[in-house]
Amino acid sequence: MKISTIINKNNRTMKNKTMINTNKNNNELLKFLKIIKEESKINAVGFYDIHQIAKNKKSRTIVRKEEFIRKIRKKRFKASSTHFSGTGVRSNISYDKLLMLLKE
Repeated sequence: MKISTIINKNNRTMKNKTMINTNKNNNELLKFLKIIKEESKINAVGFYDIHQIAKNKKSRTIVRKEEFIRKIRKKRFKASSTHFSGTGVRSNISYDKLLMLLKE
């Protein structure tokens, strides 16, 4: 094999890897921007941390965040993940109603 052929193959491989990394980064960026977009639609100050609430209430089980957001929305409140906390939920639901939903 000629040296120029080897170099061309290596360049193509590097370009393919770069394209894969770029697509991965774009997908992560789009996911992040989608979370911020949804979160910005909620007119509420602060957020609820599901894990912290469960810890404070000495709950033995923790509901999945996505499932909890669905429950809140089902009760006709706005809810979204937060862009800065993996266990955070922004919502216009009151704390008391949120606790009632967690017990269900």
